[in-house]
Amino acid sequence: MAQASLAAAHDVNRVAANLLDLRGTIRELVAARTDLARVGNNVNQIARTVNAGGDPIGAEATLLAVRHAADRLEAAAQALTERA
Repeated sequence: MAQASLAAAHDVNRVAANLLDLRGTIRELVAARTDLARVGNNVNQIARTVNAGGDPIGAEATLLAVRHAADRLEAAAQALTERA
């Protein structure tokens, strides 16, 4: 009986830790998606400027930010996939 109680307590702790980890991964996924949407808006502004014959100031930094946000999304999605 004592062993069963200890095993159940251990399982509860493991489940709680997994839930916290899952919540953290989901928060990261949402944050990365938000960042990607934000920099996507910047990409649209750069495209508008270039199409109007202007100089795409900040294009390189914006594209690096897109890559960073996409990498974060990929890592979070991979973490969720590995949990399945």
